[in-house]
Amino acid sequence: MATTTTTSSTSTYVPPISIPGIGTSIDVNSLVSSLMKVESLPLTQLQTQQSSYQTQLSAVGSLKSALSTFQTTLSNLSSASSYSAMKASGYDSSMLSASVTGSAPAGSYAVNVTQLAQSQVLAAQGQTSTTTAIGSGASTTISFSFGTVSGGSLSGGKYTGSTFTQNGNLAGGSITIDSSNNTLAGIRDAINSANLGVSASIVNDGSGSPYRLVLTSTAGGSSSEMKISVSGDSTLQSLLSQDPAGTQNLTEVTTGQNALATINGIAVQSPTNTLSNVVDGTSFTLSKTGSTNVTVANDPTATTTAVTNFVNGYNALRTQLNSLTNIDTANKANNGPLAGDVSTKTLINQITDVLGQAVGNGNYQSLGSVGVTMNSDGTLSVDNTKLSAAIAKSPSQVAGLFAGTGTATDSLVSVPTFSDSTQAGSYAVNVTQLATQGTLTGSAAANTTITAGVNDTLAFNISGMSVNVTLAAGSYTATTLAAQIQSQINASTTLQNAKVNASVSANASGVLSITDSQFGSVSAVSVSGAGASSLFGASPTAANGVDVQGTINGVAATGSGQNLYGIAGSATDGLSVQIAGGPLGARGTVTVQRGYAAQFNKVMTNLLSSGGMVQNETDSINSSLTSLASQITAMQTRLDNKQALYYTQFNALSSAVASMTNTSNYLTTQLAAITKQTSSNN
Repeated sequence: MATTTTTSSTSTYVPPISIPGIGTSIDVNSLVSSLMKVESLPLTQLQTQQSSYQTQLSAVGSLKSALSTFQTTLSNLSSASSYSAMKASGYDSSMLSASVTGSAPAGSYAVNVTQLAQSQVLAAQGQTSTTTAIGSGASTTISFSFGTVSGGSLSGGKYTGSTFTQNGNLAGGSITIDSSNNTLAGIRDAINSANLGVSASIVNDGSGSPYRLVLTSTAGGSSSEMKISVSGDSTLQSLLSQDPAGTQNLTEVTTGQNALATINGIAVQSPTNTLSNVVDGTSFTLSKTGSTNVTVANDPTATTTAVTNFVNGYNALRTQLNSLTNIDTANKANNGPLAGDVSTKTLINQITDVLGQAVGNGNYQSLGSVGVTMNSDGTLSVDNTKLSAAIAKSPSQVAGLFAGTGTATDSLVSVPTFSDSTQAGSYAVNVTQLATQGTLTGSAAANTTITAGVNDTLAFNISGMSVNVTLAAGSYTATTLAAQIQSQINASTTLQNAKVNASVSANASGVLSITDSQFGSVSAVSVSGAGASSLFGASPTAANGVDVQGTINGVAATGSGQNLYGIAGSATDGLSVQIAGGPLGARGTVTVQRGYAAQFNKVMTNLLSSGGMVQNETDSINSSLTSLASQITAMQTRLDNKQALYYTQFNALSSAVASMTNTSNYLTTQLAAITKQTSSNN
């Protein structure tokens, strides 16, 4: 029997090569992003610090603004005048008005007005037209001078037997009329344009020759009546020449007169209807004649307002400080940007210390004594009842409690200024030399006949400033000549701008002398020019001014004019003491007192100075921000490089994995093919 043998084929499975990541997609971006998040943690910390510093810098800016605002308030409250005001009341307002300054003393004044002031008004003869030429058109000089008409009589607008005395304080001047302006309108316009102290207008009186030139002396009063000299065209001379002591071609419509009154029985007068120098610090503007009483008393409103402004200004600053330094223990997110800042805490202590200091030595030496108290949050409150009582009792002491004041025991000694560098205290004053004014005195009697082109020009130098004078030709007395020279000197805009003037006088012998208004070594007077020797002699005597000399607090002071100045770096640095006259030797004491507003003003100045706390804090924060910016830039560069490296490494890994995947796929395919071939062969 035959035997059959069966052979069976066995199939073997080879799994693919498995390596973690191989055969799967690698998310390089996610891997790098995750790694960079960890790497960037130090950068985030630096940026957080940067944001914190920027917040602090903004907070310091807000603090600076608050300090500056408070200082602006203080600048108006550091002077005693801000707290002192007087007011006038009780008078008949239809008769007068009264105005006062802070320097006015309290008092009652019985005012009796018997005459109002008025300006002289002159009217020329009528003309048929305002535009028709008057005269030949030849160049003509019309000169105006002002003075007092005395003696004689006035009838029909003309003086008889009167004299004219020139007022040296009114400059006058001249205009030129020629063919371009020799009409009534042209003359009017030339006068008004020259600002000579005369107002010109044209009035139509309705007659056959209706147009009349009307001239008004703008200064007013009895010493500003006009004298008009005309040199040139004879027709213009006939129309406008006016000499109260001689030929008068104009008619006086209104006589210049002073306001006349009595104040508490004392006769006073003024060229205008304002009596401004008869009572210290008080002026009266008159409206009609009659009698009334004026009471001048302290106005408490000014002091109350000033104190309230101080408190409001301080509270605005303190509220801002509280906000910037707030600490919330329950939630730190509510802390102020400067919470815990040492410099700001020092600042708060500094301003609080000022409020705790006593000021002066009177009845009111603290804020509490006048009703100003501190609240729990550091702000201030005002008890208006207590403040009003203090003001009523001693307004000057209340003012001194807040303002900076300088006082003297000698009535001829004063304290014009002191600075933040001046230390509060009392200082003895000793005078070894009084200040004097520069003078020039003629060596012979003045030639009182002035001839054009011969002795009519003078060139003065007064306190280093040049003034040229041309005198009108004519005959003068020594007194009227002095008045003419003085008026022309003081008409100089150079002197007026420098607030300098000169007085010119003549003695009984007719010798002229000039005195500069300034005191001290800058004061000097000299004269030259064609008329110098004729009017002042061949060798006039000049005496230059000298500065005051003396000591403050026993230390030699610097003298300039009438002022003694404290020495820089000493307790009296920035202090000026004015000596207005009096004896040599000990002159009592001057006292500098700094009230709360004045002290705060100094503190604010120091805090806001270039080397002060605010600037130092700003510089420190900016320095930290600059350093952080450099660190952030460097770290960002390092992170950029790190990120690039990660991408390079992971991209290389990805490429390697891709290659291995391709190899794996190839091997898998080959193995599968071999397996299949083997199975087929079996």
